[in-house]
Amino acid sequence: MTTTQTAQHTQSEWHIVGGGTQLTTIVSADGPGKVSHIARLHPEWMTSRDSDEVWANARLIAAAPELLEALERLADCHEAHSDGGICNEDHFELGLVVGVAIAKARGQS
Repeated sequence: MTTTQTAQHTQSEWHIVGGGTQLTTIVSADGPGKVSHIARLHPEWMTSRDSDEVWANARLIAAAPELLEALERLADCHEAHSDGGICNEDHFELGLVVGVAIAKARGQS
């Protein structure tokens, strides 16, 4: 059984917009003029004493689609070769996908 399924979440890349004293929103641009709102973070949270943690959580939410894709690809590779065989997936490419997702979640992209 393969783990990769058509995701039910908004498919385009998610981004953090705003910050500071304005409303911070995690959005996905689905095309020209079409924006999906994923999450909204109250301005007071972004400037509170716990704002570093709030920003870290926002980055993790924004990276969720990439993290999901990386984990699905890794799980598919593992399942396909559960007999101990070598995964045919290009390990370098898979490593890049995983690295990009982790960097985005950490705010390093």
